[in-house]
Order: sequence, then structure tokens, then C-alpha cells
Amino acid sequence: MKIICKRELLANSFGMTGGIVKAQSPKPILRNVKMEAYPGEIVLFATDMEVGLRITLPCEQVLEPGCVVLPADRVALILKESREEFLTIESDGNKTIITGESRFVFATEDPEEFPGTPVFSEENFLVTKARYIREAIRRTIFATDNESGRYALGGVFMDYKENFLNFVATDGRRMAVQQIDASVHGVYPEQKTAIATPRSLMIADRLLIHGDADVSFALQDNCFMIQSENIFFYSSLLEGRFRNGASGSVSFAIRKCFRFRWNCFLRRSVLLLS
Repeated sequence: MKIICKRELLANSFGMTGGIVKAQSPKPILRNVKMEAYPGEIVLFATDMEVGLRITLPCEQVLEPGCVVLPADRVALILKESREEFLTIESDGNKTIITGESRFVFATEDPEEFPGTPVFSEENFLVTKARYIREAIRRTIFATDNESGRYALGGVFMDYKENFLNFVATDGRRMAVQQIDASVHGVYPEQKTAIATPRSLMIADRLLIHGDADVSFALQDNCFMIQSENIFFYSSLLEGRFRNGASGSVSFAIRKCFRFRWNCFLRRSVLLLS
């Protein structure tokens, strides 16, 4: 494999894998990022077997298609410290060479040992905006309870009902609910539910940086998947039963709505606290 690619583009993509690749993973192969080179593009894979990320990048100069496994931490530092606009990455299967103004040579592992990463091949999924997903995550994730033993309150409950994708979290004392608009592509069953881990949602929040981008969202029996532009992210689900969502959606209704100046209310309320 041999490619010439933009350093900044590759550095940003390796930065996205930082929350996924674990330096102390019990499986050494998972400390790496797999790179596959095809005519006109390169694809990066990162996973820890619970969450996974696939990033597709344009690359006009793919001199020799192929694949290589790159040590995530080491390559991320090389990309960060280099100042060249373009870098050459080549591998013969045993060693990898990164060349710019400097030349870095290091041994690499067998790409065949790297676990496979699924692709977004769903025919039935939901479509919404990236900013809606991020808003729902930030407005619910704080209410989770990692100490709960009876229910799976350590995650955020998700389901789809009546043109809304619902995010619900509770620790038994408070409940946070956020509804976001979502359209259906194909036929999407409303009975599908899932409980996402806080870690997976925080990673998704960091990945969905383009607020107006369309996001394809799908729930499976054992994972949820997000596809947005050149990014595909998936995560295993939290097992267990959600407190209010054991037999279906969390239903709620807003009977009255009040409008007031929230910041002024908070500042004046603090005056009465001891």
C-alpha cells in the first residue's frame, strides 16, 4: 500500500478515534487504527468491540491500494507534530513508513487480525439533523444513574413514536426527556427501543460537528448506528430493563407551557440560598 494524503485531514480523523482506541486494551490489535486504501479514497476503522468508527476520506493519490494497521497513539503524534501539507504512507505488510520532511519507520501488525467493522446497510431508518441529536444527548445524559442495580438507568432510553425520536434518562428522582423530529426512510417499526450507554452518546456528540448535516439513525437488536456524511458510528446497547420503558415508549404530555426569563429566575433564586 502506498498513498500521498493531506496531513491535516488525516490528523483530524485520527483525533476522532481518540475516544475509541484504548491504549491499555487487553487485545493489542485494538490499540491500532486500520487503514484501507482504494482508488480515490481511504477508509479508517477504529473499535474496542463495544463502539466502532468508520471514516471515509478523499485521497487523490492512491499509488498502491491495500490496507495497513497503524498504532493509533504513535501515528496521531506524528501527524500532530508534522508541519507538511502532504505525507506519504507506505507499507509492505511488515513495516510502515511515513515520509515528509522526516521519515518514520515502525513495525505493523497483520491487518487480518483486526476485527471487521459493519457498514450502514439498513433499508429502514430514521433521518434527522446532527444538531438535534447533539441537543438530545446533552439534555438527557446528565440524568443517568450508573449506580442503579434494579433497572438499566445507567443509559439513555431511545425509541421512535409518532414522528419523534425520543431520548429519556432518569436516576429515579428526576427525568429528562427530549423529543426530536425524525422522518422515516422505508418502514420503521415503532416498537423498537434501545438503551444507549453515556460513553457512546458522548462520542457521538463529538463526532456530529456539522449541525445542519443529515443523520441516518437506526436501532438494531444489539446496537444503534449513526451515519452522517463520511462518518459511520455504531455502539453496543446497554442490557437491562428501563424503569418506565419496559413495555413500550415513555409517554408524557405537556398540559401547560410557561414562558419566563430563565437566567433572571436563577440569579434571583440564588439570593435566598444559605
